[in-house]
Amino acid sequence: MSETLRRYIRTAICIAAALCCGDRVWGQISIEDLTGQGADQATEDQPTLSPEEQIERIRELIPAIEQELAQTRAVFEAERAAEKTVESEVLGRSVEQLRQLLFVHEQLISEYQRLQQFRQASEGAREDLRAARAGRFEQLPPYDFATLDDLLSDRLGMRALLRRSEAELSRARNELARAAERLEELRSQRRSITEQSVSADDPAERTRRARRRELALIAERVGEATVELRTVQRDRASAQAEFARASLEATDLAIEYIEPLVSFTQEDLDQQHGEIERRLSALSETLETIREEESVLRTRLDAWTAEDVEAGGDLEQRIAIARETLGVLGSRTGVTFDRRGSLTNLRDGWSDRFRLAQGELSAGEIAGLVESVDSMLEGLDDSESDLVDRSRVVRSRLVAAQEELSTVASGATDLARQRIGAYRALGQDIDAALEGITQTRQLYLKLDDELG
Repeated sequence: MSETLRRYIRTAICIAAALCCGDRVWGQISIEDLTGQGADQATEDQPTLSPEEQIERIRELIPAIEQELAQTRAVFEAERAAEKTVESEVLGRSVEQLRQLLFVHEQLISEYQRLQQFRQASEGAREDLRAARAGRFEQLPPYDFATLDDLLSDRLGMRALLRRSEAELSRARNELARAAERLEELRSQRRSITEQSVSADDPAERTRRARRRELALIAERVGEATVELRTVQRDRASAQAEFARASLEATDLAIEYIEPLVSFTQEDLDQQHGEIERRLSALSETLETIREEESVLRTRLDAWTAEDVEAGGDLEQRIAIARETLGVLGSRTGVTFDRRGSLTNLRDGWSDRFRLAQGELSAGEIAGLVESVDSMLEGLDDSESDLVDRSRVVRSRLVAAQEELSTVASGATDLARQRIGAYRALGQDIDAALEGITQTRQLYLKLDDELG
């Protein structure tokens, strides 16, 4: 497996018209103006273009849609200001539909870019797979345990990406089918409105019919663009799944080749344990820093609460901010202890992997370890879900604390900044805890494979 493709794997892991008839009212640009075709043929007779050509085509369309939106909005706002009521609400709906059309086209550019990336990655993965099937690997012997462990991590990532890609592909197919059904409904509605839009002598009636027809035309264009978007999302999910399958098979072959040539040594275990001990020591220093900050703040709070709140000033505000900050520091302490526990689990997991590799476990111990691994993985999922929820709350409260900074009394400004710093540090602690859970899960999934 090439190093370029392996980098891409890790990024992917960490990483989817109308036939215009009759009077025109306010200068809109229809799909016929843009393609020279009627609505029913605009999507059916399009030549097959590469993603790069599709992106260029859409970028050329966007300014015309923006111009049409601006013109339609100007007429709508002018009529609303003049209190004209001849189907003005239809004009407003046309504005909303054009906004949606612009949004879908912007999404199309992003999806075509992703499709292009995964097609290129799939080509590289297939080349690596052909080489692996022929027994050719970019990295030559000798191999060490770290090389094998990196490949095991890649395999876990590719399995997860393949599951996600297959789920996205199934969802994209369903959404495409629904979008196609909706487009047929919109085309039918547009044809019906067009047939009914016979010429009228009354100017108000002529405007009313024309605006309804224009709205139907725009809605159909949105439907066509949505079908295209769902099609690209389906193709992107398919290319993503193809990339994951080829990469997974190439990784499996590399592991199959390298694994018999590598031993998990005591030196490898000591290196892992040494790194974990260094991280545990750093967390102990973090805990000590938090405790010192808590102690200083609690002393100040005790002094403030002993004062006469009735005296006024910013005393009451300082007390409230200090109490909130102490709560945040307490949360930091809890998250830091959780991170220490995660590192302890990581250390134990490495020890269990080593004992298993050395054949030191009895059948009964292996059976117990299987249950322990299952329980650990389930607990990690629960912890991750809880931390994600807490992260949202902390981020929200941090934003609020930053906005409140300008409203606090001058005597409480430093304290308010301390509160902001505490929230920011807590958010970073939670991010680190989530990263630790990911690392621990990866280790125990490897152990689960090895037990199997």
